[in-house]
Amino acid sequence: MAMLPPELVIQIIEHAAPSHDNASTHTGALYTVSLVNRVWRALATPLLYASPNLTSPQAVHLLLRSLRDPELSRHEIGRASCRERVS
Repeated sequence: MAMLPPELVIQIIEHAAPSHDNASTHTGALYTVSLVNRVWRALATPLLYASPNLTSPQAVHLLLRSLRDPELSRHEIGRASCRERVS
C-alpha cells in the first residue's frame, strides 16, 4: 500500500480535528486519527499534547505520567514540532 506524504496526512488530520471545535471533540478526533497507523500516530501525537484539556487533578496526573514516557518525551510539545518533523 502506498504511503501518503506526511504533509498531506497533516492536512487530513487538521481537517478531521479542527481546532475551533470544543476541546473534547477536538481531542477525541485527534485520538481517533492517531489509531490509523504508526505514521498518523506520530503526526497526531504532538497535536494531542499541544493544548491539553486539564479539567481535573486526575487529568493532570495522567498528562504528567504520559510525558514521562520516553517515546513522548523526545518530542517538543506543540503544533510547530509536528510540522518541523515532516521537513
